[in-house]
Parts: sequence; C-alpha cells; structure tokens
Amino acid sequence: MILAMPSVGGMAPVGSVNVWMAWIDHILNKNELRLTNVAIVHQQTGAVAASNRQFQLSSQDIQNIQMAFPYNGVNVEIDRVVLQSCTYIVISTTNHSMVAFNGNKYLIVVKSKRMFIVAICASRSKSKEAADWLNSLRLKLIRNGY
Repeated sequence: MILAMPSVGGMAPVGSVNVWMAWIDHILNKNELRLTNVAIVHQQTGAVAASNRQFQLSSQDIQNIQMAFPYNGVNVEIDRVVLQSCTYIVISTTNHSMVAFNGNKYLIVVKSKRMFIVAICASRSKSKEAADWLNSLRLKLIRNGY
C-alpha cells in the first residue's frame, strides 16, 4: 500500500478523508504484528492527528511521551512512562524510539522530525518486528518533511 502524505501543516483539506487516519488503518491492518492501538501525535503541540477509537490519549499521556525523548539536545533518562493510567517499564530508548513493557503489552513510540507514532503491541514475540516496521514508517515521515 502506498501511503499518501498530508498537506502542509499536517491537516487534510476540509471535506476530504483524513490522511493520518489512513496511516492508522494501514498500521492496524498489519495483523501479524499484533498492534492493537495506534495514535499519531504532533510533537510540538501535542495534538493527536489521528488514533483508533479505543486509543484516546490525554494531554498528560502526550506530555509523558514527550518527556521520554531528548529535547533541545538535553538527554533524558527515564525508567518508566505512564500511558492511560498504566505504568510501562522502559526496555530500550534511542533518540528516535522507545520500547516499554507493562507485564502484558508493549508500548512502542517512534519519533520523526514532527510526529510521534505511538503503538501498543500485544505480543512479546512480535514487539521487535513491530518496532522495526514502525521505524520504517518513521523514516518515510522524515523523507517527506514530517
């Protein structure tokens, strides 16, 4: 599937299908990766560009995600992140990704220039593959200025 990129500013024209929602559908349709919830979030504003219905992120959730990544060159070291009142223990981080575990599910966050892709993976055996695949989507966002 070829994913369209949103117009400048990340917003689809009024009356058109939300392009970011097409990304969510594409990610969730990758059934073999066992991704159950996905959101795409604007880094600077914290606005949710799109998410599946069951995955509604609060402003506090988004702030917790933002705090897990370096800001203005300042590295952060966190050992846990709270999302939707669930605490996840951070397993690995880089400047552009984080994987965390809550005993049941994996939280995977990838960061492009302007966006976060936040996903929940329901499978330990698929979490690495899911993180790698989401990273490939992150690279596509970067190539297109996002």
